[in-house]
Amino acid sequence: MKPQRGSILVAVLPFALAAAAYVAFALTSTGVDLRLDRMRRGQARAYQTAESALAVAHAVVKTSEYDATGNVALHAALAGTPTGLKNSAGADTFVFWTGERAEVLVSQLEPELFQLDALARYGGATVHVRSLVRERDSFARYTLFVNAANVNLGGAVSDGRIHSNRGVRFRFPGHTYPTVTAVTGFSYTDGATPENTTLGPGSNDAVAPIPMPDLGDIQDREAYGDGSLEALLGGQPASNYRVSLRFLGNAYELKAVHKTTGVTLNSGPLPLPPEGVVYLDTKLEGLVGVLSGRVTLAVTGAITITGSLKYVDANGNPAYLNGTPADPALPYVPNPAYQGNAALGVMAGGDVLYGSSIGQRLELNGYFFSRGRFGVPNSSYGVRATLRSLGGHTVETGVVGAYVNSSGTVTAGFQDRVYLFDRKLADAPPPHFLALDEPRFSAVRVVEGTGRTGADEPDSWNLNDRPLGTLDGGYGS
Repeated sequence: MKPQRGSILVAVLPFALAAAAYVAFALTSTGVDLRLDRMRRGQARAYQTAESALAVAHAVVKTSEYDATGNVALHAALAGTPTGLKNSAGADTFVFWTGERAEVLVSQLEPELFQLDALARYGGATVHVRSLVRERDSFARYTLFVNAANVNLGGAVSDGRIHSNRGVRFRFPGHTYPTVTAVTGFSYTDGATPENTTLGPGSNDAVAPIPMPDLGDIQDREAYGDGSLEALLGGQPASNYRVSLRFLGNAYELKAVHKTTGVTLNSGPLPLPPEGVVYLDTKLEGLVGVLSGRVTLAVTGAITITGSLKYVDANGNPAYLNGTPADPALPYVPNPAYQGNAALGVMAGGDVLYGSSIGQRLELNGYFFSRGRFGVPNSSYGVRATLRSLGGHTVETGVVGAYVNSSGTVTAGFQDRVYLFDRKLADAPPPHFLALDEPRFSAVRVVEGTGRTGADEPDSWNLNDRPLGTLDGGYGS
């Protein structure tokens, strides 16, 4: 038999072609994979570079001095040359900081609110990350701030931040607290020790003092008020009257009783002012009501709280449930039916104290600033049942919810006390509320659709042809 060489060749050829095709495909796939891997690594390096650039910018803002205009570093950058790129509000952007492969741009969205955009390029990858910065933070970031006295903590505070421009004393064992800072140190008593007391991250017993606002800062709010008290009194001195205020949802009313004649003046319902500030150049001998809007009450004198202050929505739903519970065991919790956005800031040039007319149960919603003391007026006040508080306090000498002896027995004030920090006020404080010369940064987010693919978001940019950093010869080079 003759060898079948032609048949063998025909049979082998398809396998050889298939093998060659597989090798070619494998080589092509490997090339694509390598390019994709390089792109992924470049993208990761660009993202790291942009994040690092934004961190540097945050540090510059945080360490900047302040003057009458605000944060010096932010406002100085706005005096530069516009980049030609617009921020999400349509305003010009300016170079704030430049590195080898990155730039950070700054722009202003509204008074005291700025946008920082970090742009970085590594290889063929471009990344754009953004954060917002409010140049001044609000005192509403503190659940408790005390200026001129030591703070006594006995376990009633569980959230927010606590600061004393003097010292902090922890009472009773086994309690957990949020971030606590003090100027002159921590101490422990009534069984509390460093070992059985838990403090939140960032706690520090030797920080620099934080300046406390004064009466002049309250008086500055007159520029935003509606002149309602002056209109009610018709030019008569407020010192001749006992003035009280009641909130009525999206309105409020004033009552003034003449100290000598007993003549009573009543404003009737007044809308909350357009600027969100009710300014009263007097002391306030009654404060009570329900609130649906956002308002700051600025009072140059002392304030007496005569009843609960509650947030409600347009349908009358309270912000929190069990504010004045018949059973103290009922939890003070958010109301899922509440659809409002109420916010109350109270600023007083003197004490803010509970009046004798307050009954067994009191609920307070709002942030309270006092150039004096806050709460139970004295050790003979009597014992009440429950106090539920949503908000926070900045005070000169302390917040007293109860007088408690060394055995833990309440001798005056409220037997059952719950203080909850209102984080909404920290992020969106009441109108024109008191502020710190310290910036507040938002979370960092990646702005999609930038770089070589062009923009596919209204607030992103096409950075194809834009030089970034000193290596590219960018604007800040």
